[in-house]
Amino acid sequence: VNLKQLSSDGSGRIFAAIKTANRNTGQPFVVLIVRDKQAKWSAYPFGAVEDLHTRPMVMIDEEHRELFMFAVSPEVGGTIYYKKSPIDNISFETGLGTPFLQSSSDTDISNPTSTKQNVNTATGLVVLASANTNAYYWHNYLSLAQEPVPPPAAPSNLTVTSPVLNPDITLELAWTDNSTNESGFGIERRTGTGAYSQIATVGAGVTSYTDTGLTPGTPYTYRVRAWNAVGYSPYSDEMSETTAQTGPVRTFAPVADAYVDSSIPNTNNGTKKELLVDASPVQQAYLKFQLAGLTGNTVTSAKLRLYVTTNGSIKGGSAAKMSNTSWGETTVTYNNRPAIDGPVLSTLGAVSTNTWYEFDVTGAVAGDGLLTLGINTTSSDGVRYASRENTGFAPQLVVTLTPGDTIPPGTNITGGPSGLVATSSASFAFSSNETGSSFDCSLDGAPFAACASPASYTGLAQGPHTFEVRAIDAVGNIDPTPAGVAWTIDTIQPATIIGSSPPPFTNSTAATFSFSSDEQNVTFACRLDAGPFAACASPVTYSSLADGVHTFQAQATDAAGNTDAGAPVVAWSVDTAPPETTITSGPDGASTSSSAAFTFSASEASSTFECVLDGTPFAACASTASYSELADGPHSFQVRATDPAGNIDPTAANRTWTIDTSTLDTTPPTVTLTAPTDGVWARGTVTLTADASDNLAVDHVDFLVNGTVVATVGAVPYSAPWDSTSVGDGLVSIAARAMDTSSNSTTSASHTVAVDNMAPQTTLNAGPNPLVNNAAATFSFSSNEAGATFQCGLDGAPLAACNSPSSPSGLGDGPHTFRVQATDPAGNADLTPATWSWRVDTTHPETTINTGPSGTVSIRLASFAFSSNETGSTFECALDGASLSLCTSPASYSALADGPHTFVVRATDPAGNVDMTAASQSWLVDPVAFTDGFESGDFSNWTSVHTAINGGATVQSDVVRTGSFAAALAAPSSTSYAYARKTLLQSEPEITVSGDFQITMEGSSGKEVPIFKLYDSSGTRMVYLYRRNDSGRVYVVYGTTTYSTSAKLPLGTWANFSVHVIAGGTGTSTIQVSMNGSLIYQTTTASLGTSGIRTIQIGNDKQLPFALYADNIVARI
Repeated sequence: VNLKQLSSDGSGRIFAAIKTANRNTGQPFVVLIVRDKQAKWSAYPFGAVEDLHTRPMVMIDEEHRELFMFAVSPEVGGTIYYKKSPIDNISFETGLGTPFLQSSSDTDISNPTSTKQNVNTATGLVVLASANTNAYYWHNYLSLAQEPVPPPAAPSNLTVTSPVLNPDITLELAWTDNSTNESGFGIERRTGTGAYSQIATVGAGVTSYTDTGLTPGTPYTYRVRAWNAVGYSPYSDEMSETTAQTGPVRTFAPVADAYVDSSIPNTNNGTKKELLVDASPVQQAYLKFQLAGLTGNTVTSAKLRLYVTTNGSIKGGSAAKMSNTSWGETTVTYNNRPAIDGPVLSTLGAVSTNTWYEFDVTGAVAGDGLLTLGINTTSSDGVRYASRENTGFAPQLVVTLTPGDTIPPGTNITGGPSGLVATSSASFAFSSNETGSSFDCSLDGAPFAACASPASYTGLAQGPHTFEVRAIDAVGNIDPTPAGVAWTIDTIQPATIIGSSPPPFTNSTAATFSFSSDEQNVTFACRLDAGPFAACASPVTYSSLADGVHTFQAQATDAAGNTDAGAPVVAWSVDTAPPETTITSGPDGASTSSSAAFTFSASEASSTFECVLDGTPFAACASTASYSELADGPHSFQVRATDPAGNIDPTAANRTWTIDTSTLDTTPPTVTLTAPTDGVWARGTVTLTADASDNLAVDHVDFLVNGTVVATVGAVPYSAPWDSTSVGDGLVSIAARAMDTSSNSTTSASHTVAVDNMAPQTTLNAGPNPLVNNAAATFSFSSNEAGATFQCGLDGAPLAACNSPSSPSGLGDGPHTFRVQATDPAGNADLTPATWSWRVDTTHPETTINTGPSGTVSIRLASFAFSSNETGSTFECALDGASLSLCTSPASYSALADGPHTFVVRATDPAGNVDMTAASQSWLVDPVAFTDGFESGDFSNWTSVHTAINGGATVQSDVVRTGSFAAALAAPSSTSYAYARKTLLQSEPEITVSGDFQITMEGSSGKEVPIFKLYDSSGTRMVYLYRRNDSGRVYVVYGTTTYSTSAKLPLGTWANFSVHVIAGGTGTSTIQVSMNGSLIYQTTTASLGTSGIRTIQIGNDKQLPFALYADNIVARI
């Protein structure tokens, strides 16, 4: 081994020149192995066995990224040859290489060695060698300071053609080499319009390549370029070709073949030119094929063609499919041979030398992948077939096909969004023109992935999106032109902006609005007041508006259909009616005062006022006007209101009075509060009323609550409303105060009034449970206010006076609601009456047994599932007349006695009603788990029947033990079998299996004919009873124990056998075997586990000759 490593090599590679142990022509003998940083070794052949290289050595030109490898040939000494390769794309030409140290006078040059320093332009490359004959050294050197090597020229004249053989999966390339300095060629390929990728490299001077494993009916394009240590050439011209549709015949050569020989068990025969097949010594042949281009087509036939060389035979052997495909051509031996474990596909009789023969292996070929076939024989007259190393006579696998469907399906999108949409989710429905197609989908250019229609997506981002879907038909053809759709998501609502609008109050019956949006290409809908939205454009004008409050709303909708849900609302009032002005207090008629004060109001809130005294012009004034130092004599006062809309009262209110200060009035008026009366309850709006008089004139009356004026009345009648909620609940003092025109006043006696504006609360204290079986109910209730009265109602009926407790009766089944409302002494009623809901159910439930044993059963277990017609019911169960007790479904019972049994169950619904007619079910426990006397004339009572090759399993009437029919099972050869199996309902820990048997044919001496085989639920054989051919004795087998009984069963004689098994665990299980009623074997220390027997077998599942009759098979538990 000669090792080198570059300290500057970031990949951390190690290069080693080694010799192998190969000795066969064509095999690598000297190789360069390279270890990468993952500790993985790769091998590159330097010379073959026939080149006789030895003493290999590797040197590396770090500067130019090249390596040189030297070796002596022949092995006894002669010439030192070298080959070089780019370090990053290692390959060596075939042959001896270029001579480096060679002498005509000394033919024993050997043992090359080299300098230790780094090799570069400055140091050059030096090789020393010793001469075995003359005992002195030879040397040579190679300058690395060469002229720059140009990259190779581009290859030309690229052709791509379909071969005669397998043109559906193979294309052949050829080109012209226009360089002398290339290190090799790289072949690149693309499929359809896809991207190029390199698929292979070939060495320098090679001008052809065969590309196989392609897809039928598919266009491919190729290009080739040369490379050397400097770089790559330009590409050749591009050439395209389409593979043929799958042809009717495909021929495959083996990728490996070998034979094994029992006389040389550790020897590999994988490189021999013949495949030997014999029975003595045992010689078996193996062939491995890599199948391609079959999937999607129907295999009509498959023939393995082999050429007989020097040895014919009376038997050509049998071919079978093998499950093992991992054996190696150069490693398989007799001792590590894989089993030829598949069924025999075909067998050849006598074969002659120098002749082709065919094995029919159609049953082994289904589709693409590795296929291994094995050839063996039962004849000691061996045969020799040509192997794949035998040029011109190599094995062939010829497969005839019926071409499958190669037409791709079409894809249609039948539903889904497009254009501009206002939702962040999308659902696409799609279909194909081929029934049974599957689909791949792609959203926004993502890789295609399996999907189904409809394909739905949620949470998609704002903006543009694309969706594509392609169909894949049942044989794998893919639609090359997926169906696609593009759409844009816009879920953002536009904003509506109001530009101009009328003022909040106006006396104009017309209104104009302008509006806009923050988005382009929007439309608008407008509505006035509560009318419907209608399309509109800015500005919009409304006329002939009625007096009152009006609203306007403009709503923008963008191109995606998003509508402004929060569009602004403009409200304004139209008022064309002038207000009415009223003087509420002030002098009227005669007055002795030189001053005057007037209060006044308007019929419209927020009105302003203008006043005039004694004919002066109107001027703004507040809601009161006071004047002083007025002259004696007549005066006049006028006031007019202007409402918020600008309307002016055309009929101003006025007062006239005459002042005479010569007479002073000191007599106060009289006043009495007439309502509310003393001691009453008050709530809501209360009317305050008073009577007042004066010797001259009453100016006004004030009403006072707790000393605060709450209303002033200037004229008869002296009455005003008062909102009692303006004070808290409780006692208040109310009085009236009168003032005459001379400012004399009197206050009435006060009345105490109890204000109560708080509604009482009603509480239901007791009532029935949510679900009852009683048609009557009693409710008790109360209020948080003393003295409250109550009104009750049932099931939506009007409320009527009631007292606590209240007991409605005669209620029907179903839901009910009771309602009660308290009213306090002030007359406040509870606005949220108390309610109580419940359900009356007086109907008895019905009980149903859904599943459970009935009739006659063999098992001593029972499980019953049951239900009620009323959800939430509970159950009581009883078995065989016992008392009923609580239970749940399913109810299970075990260890039941043989004989009749009865199960009873009854339901109680959530209301407590009990099913008066309990459900019951009766059954009979009979321990016979299985019995078959074959009187049905077939195997219909058995779980499965199995035969192979020419084995047989029938029910016949010629030979019977009792009745009219019995089973006949036979396997006439060592490659056939026949057996029947019965799987019981469950594993039986204790079971007795019996039956009548007559054996009429046996195989070779020392083999056996099975009577019974008993298996557990996992398929493990627990007990095996058989007759041995050489002695006729009956044997019992369990685990690793085989026991020979003294009992014998002669051929052609009926006998009854009984096997009793108790699976009691390891070392504690029991087996008892009887023949014709006599115990022939017994043990209580067997190890059978505890699961028990589940499956019974008659006949033989091994490939051994036998024939027997069976009758009256019974399994008792």
